[in-house]
Amino acid sequence: MRSLAQRTQSSTDEIQAMIEALREGTSEVVRAMEQGQSQSQSSVTEVDAAAAALVSILDTIGAITQLSAQIASASDQQSLAAEEINHKLHAIHELALQSSDQLRDTLRFAAQVTAQAQRQQSLVGHLLTA
Repeated sequence: MRSLAQRTQSSTDEIQAMIEALREGTSEVVRAMEQGQSQSQSSVTEVDAAAAALVSILDTIGAITQLSAQIASASDQQSLAAEEINHKLHAIHELALQSSDQLRDTLRFAAQVTAQAQRQQSLVGHLLTA
């Protein structure tokens, strides 16, 4: 009888340790998920600002290009400068697209982390009710 009680207590202690480990793991996942979400939101804001800046810059380049066409005879040097700006804008645009892709990856990762946290919470809930 005493041996059974000791085994029961030992099993109870093991289960409690597992539950505590799951809680700690879930807390860490939630913290990581919240941090990832915060970083994702920050990245979205930065990408939106960059996109607005790109639109503004592209509009400005369009206006510069029209003026350059009107004064084509004296614009050789201006055309070279505008072309260099265009290349740089294209590079910035490519970086913005890459940032957008990275943001999507981060959001996908955050969703995976959320799903894992929910599974862990479900397991903990199941263990607690069992």
